[in-house]
Amino acid sequence: MFPFLPRFVRLLYVAGLLLAPMLAVGQVGIGTTSPNAKAVLDLSAANKGLLIPRLDSVQRVAILAPPDGLMVFQKNGRVGLWYAFGGAWLYIPDKLKAADNLGSHTASRALTLNNFPLRLRAATDLDHQLEYRPTWLGTALNGPALYGVGGGVLGGGTTAAPTSALRWTGSGQVGIGTLAPATSAQLDVASTTKGFLPPRA
Repeated sequence: MFPFLPRFVRLLYVAGLLLAPMLAVGQVGIGTTSPNAKAVLDLSAANKGLLIPRLDSVQRVAILAPPDGLMVFQKNGRVGLWYAFGGAWLYIPDKLKAADNLGSHTASRALTLNNFPLRLRAATDLDHQLEYRPTWLGTALNGPALYGVGGGVLGGGTTAAPTSALRWTGSGQVGIGTLAPATSAQLDVASTTKGFLPPRA
């Protein structure tokens, strides 16, 4: 075919013939001869995936004014897929972190735990959590249970000036007005300005 033309010119001609149909319809297919009509690029494979650029966090944030839809895989810190929108980078959480609608740290609907516990420390720490329990120590409860190895406290006030309303220890003592209920008492009520008001019938 056109033997008088240089070899590279003939290669360009053949490449043009191969690419012309794809350019005419606007779709490119890799691994398929019939790319989806609604896709600019249609990748098809039975045993391979799409490998997008892998950046560390410094390299990612160094991309200034990223266009909407730009995507990278971050390989350190919060590892995973990130995409750009409105000039900011957004993290795509995995299945275990998805659908809690707390991306802004403000719930927009009721947070349903669906009988799962709310673990207060690490995900593997089963000893400090709030959960629904049908029973507790062999007795019907049908309600919430809050527990920890060292006990717990219910308080008031502010972060800077907290107060203690109720304290319970890991061994079962309860203190009202004290953070250190006596070990010899089941209930220790302490105050220097208030007394105990029993029921009035």
